[in-house]
Amino acid sequence: MVRDVRTAAPLLVGRIERPVFTMIEVVKTDLADVEALCPDRLDLRSLASSGRPWSTLAMVAASLLRAQTDLDFLAFELIEPDPELEWRLFHLSVLGEVLAAVRSLGGRVLWRAPLSAGESSGPQFELRIGPHVWDLWFEASGAARHYRVASPYKAATAGVSRNQRAIGADIMLCLPGKRALMLECKWSGHGSYVGRDGYHQASSYLVEARSGIADEAWSFVIGPEEVVRSQSETVLDWPGGAAVVGAGSINHVRGLVRLLIVDSL
Repeated sequence: MVRDVRTAAPLLVGRIERPVFTMIEVVKTDLADVEALCPDRLDLRSLASSGRPWSTLAMVAASLLRAQTDLDFLAFELIEPDPELEWRLFHLSVLGEVLAAVRSLGGRVLWRAPLSAGESSGPQFELRIGPHVWDLWFEASGAARHYRVASPYKAATAGVSRNQRAIGADIMLCLPGKRALMLECKWSGHGSYVGRDGYHQASSYLVEARSGIADEAWSFVIGPEEVVRSQSETVLDWPGGAAVVGAGSINHVRGLVRLLIVDSL
């Protein structure tokens, strides 16, 4: 834990690092032959009533044990209070809504790869729904390379003197060559950031998808329900299949996913 928080809380680490690592050395030497056991509620209650420092140890141990099994506690007590992680928690929540919608349709979810904050080489989930196999991406910036299609973004910015990074939606549900739903997650109380900036990105992802990844594509910016109070969209008059860009809240995600999948069955 000390190593994990060194960057975020250097002053705190400076105060506790020496005694913590001293305790670790004691565990490695004097307690090397003692079997480590997970404390139960009676152990924690006994520690809590034993005075300092055992009462503090009991509180920390109880939190760690709860975080192993209670995902709501882990998310809202330990992750959400950190502003730098709040937006990522929203991103994960949208992913959860997509998976919940798939399961409600009787789909089978197969895990392919760990979730990554950077460019992914392939989809993290395989979804088997009826006769089709869908790809579900968490960070879809590697989609063009994965599906072996040319990226309009890379071609359009080839003359810019900088290292190009691929672009891609935060989440993409794709039936390769046929349909794709892109979701750009915007966690903010500012409507201009969610709407204006989100629209710019969602529109870009629509262009990328319709350039070889899928014949029909829907691209939505997803924001908090306090900011995006109703779902809105516009249908573009493009040749070929559907081309839709719009906005919705996290409450609209399941409906979008269900509509996309049911219409393909």
